[in-house]
Amino acid sequence: MTDGRRKNNLFTLKVLSAIPLVLALLLGQGRNEGEVFPSQVVSVVGESIELPALAEKMTIVVVAVKATWCPVCQNQLSRIKDQLDEFRRCNVTFLVLSPGPRDGILKLQESTGFPYPFIEDKNLTIARSLGLQMTASEIQPAILILNPDMTIRWVQKGRNILYYGDPELMEVLDCSNWI
Repeated sequence: MTDGRRKNNLFTLKVLSAIPLVLALLLGQGRNEGEVFPSQVVSVVGESIELPALAEKMTIVVVAVKATWCPVCQNQLSRIKDQLDEFRRCNVTFLVLSPGPRDGILKLQESTGFPYPFIEDKNLTIARSLGLQMTASEIQPAILILNPDMTIRWVQKGRNILYYGDPELMEVLDCSNWI
């Protein structure tokens, strides 16, 4: 293979690998803003969480995972966990929304060490109401920021091994400029 052909192939691979990112940016953001998240949820360990009361004190970010077995979703949680000090500086708390089963969610929580509540979306009721249901058992991966009235302020849909969305989340939250 000639150097020119090798460079063309490399360029083509780079362009093709950017397509999911471009599609996520063009199609994913902005949709679902204004939709309403449930005001009360129960974590997989049985903790009842009143979200409006929590939202009065902190910014709530919901990380929706496709399924408990999803390796990219697991990486997403690890990436956010690695940045928790920065998120804490701007008063952010997290919820993880996942399809069941409950045992799988508990394993996901343990394997990632993500220290925030995990919520089982039984029958994908929440995902369906927000337009995030992919299949009968999968949620479209997304990051949501909730307003105090539980409407969605910002959403970033999609995730893959090249694109996670956490840099955009940091930018929207503007944690680096938090006083």
